[in-house]
Amino acid sequence: MRSGEIEILGKEIDVQRFPFSFPNGWYQALYSDDLEIGEVKALRYFARDLVIFRSEAGEASLLDAHCPHLGAHLGIGGKVVGSSLQCPFHAWEWAGDGRCVKIPYSERIPANARTVSYPTIERNGVIYFWYHAENEDPSFDIPELPEVVDPHFTRPWWRSEWTIRTHPQEILENGVDFQHLNPVHDLSPPEGFRFESNGPISTWTVGSSKSAEPLDGVTDTIDIRTDNYGLGVVISRYVGFFSTLLHLAYTPIDEESCRVVVGSIGKCTDESGDQAQSLLEAYMDDVAGQISRDKPIWENKRYRAKPLLCEEDGPIPEYRRWASQFYSEMTSPPGGEVV
Repeated sequence: MRSGEIEILGKEIDVQRFPFSFPNGWYQALYSDDLEIGEVKALRYFARDLVIFRSEAGEASLLDAHCPHLGAHLGIGGKVVGSSLQCPFHAWEWAGDGRCVKIPYSERIPANARTVSYPTIERNGVIYFWYHAENEDPSFDIPELPEVVDPHFTRPWWRSEWTIRTHPQEILENGVDFQHLNPVHDLSPPEGFRFESNGPISTWTVGSSKSAEPLDGVTDTIDIRTDNYGLGVVISRYVGFFSTLLHLAYTPIDEESCRVVVGSIGKCTDESGDQAQSLLEAYMDDVAGQISRDKPIWENKRYRAKPLLCEEDGPIPEYRRWASQFYSEMTSPPGGEVV
């Protein structure tokens, strides 16, 4: 066993790789069209078994998966009854807010008959849920994106998905680490990089260019604006040969892995024709697929609480100070030092 590891149930865990816990905030559970009316699905996020269901009225709800009664998994055999989820074991019914609303063989429902529920909102074709380590209510919102309803933008989301052994904070740090854009993504040296934060929202902008493979290697000059809503939801707008909107979602599965989902839509008018539509889809695939280049780095790097930085490394310390607000507990300082 190497230094910095402990053994739990025979498995070696590197306790130094990520010195922070799960961040509080909004996260993507599913795309809206992944959950039909009356459908029930088992999920695993934040090292917890969860269940999501859509009521007969169309409302999506997310609960802890195991019934508080005698522990059955509500996502394995549970079914929607009206606005509630019925347990497959004894048919107790649970509302979307976690209350038990019916016990078929008892007139009296215990006063403490509740399970853990997670606030959900549904917009932009996405079901979001709120996670907070201390069960506090949502403290910020996810906006409605005008491009999603713009008739000139494609729909539905053009989707890519990965399971990556990393943490959301590490992924978002890539955005302000603009010096990696050339060696990893073949982008030209970035111009005019800016980073600013306003409470739970941070924004970075940059200009660059690259050879666009879907466009037969034509140099594509790109302006990028990225808005981070906490550490779980990122909205990125690329304006180059096409105008493209990316919805990036980073949802922890457990302490060691993260579900990364990228949805893309692009502007393509009816007059553009089928060829332009095909080029746009290839272009969006190329943009979203850049994560595949980052994946082996994320999965094998180690978080440095006090990294060795030079003046040209960008606002990594500022980003880390912003990110620290999303933790109920931090086991290591978030900053970096320039030497």
